Amino acid sequence: MSGLRDQNAVDDTDLLLLGLLMEDARVPFKTLAAEVGLTGPACAERIRKLRDRGYVEGFGAEVNATKLGFPIRAIVRIGANAEHGTRLIKLFKETINVIEANRVTGSDSYVLQVLARSSEELERIIDRLGTYGTITTSLVLSSPVTPRGRVRNLICASGRDR
Repeated sequence: MSGLRDQNAVDDTDLLLLGLLMEDARVPFKTLAAEVGLTGPACAERIRKLRDRGYVEGFGAEVNATKLGFPIRAIVRIGANAEHGTRLIKLFKETINVIEANRVTGSDSYVLQVLARSSEELERIIDRLGTYGTITTSLVLSSPVTPRGRVRNLICASGRDR
């Protein structure tokens, strides 16, 4: 067994494909294939396998929340007792403005990203969440480093480190 390759492992070609897809998920298979030195069908099969094995979770558009009427982005930290965990997670899922929720270690229990149309809307969200614990809110002024580009760079760099 020692000579067999792990069927769930990714190789450098897979990493390159993932990087290209994160740059632009609309690129035709033929173009992707040419970039990585495969045929179109072989490229399509690799991408299908990457999806099946969970490396690709989906394809979607990045939208401009401000242009869509949500100019306020806030980071909301919540320090809550463990007994409120289930209710809080349910509340996060029910609050459409919560676009991301992370359970964390340290003095906070959860860190959320929230989009709002106005400061009044953000205040209502904070008031609703605040019934379960201590809230600290920070308004996002800008995002000079975003996950999309950073993850792509990390993936491509990890392929070179092999």
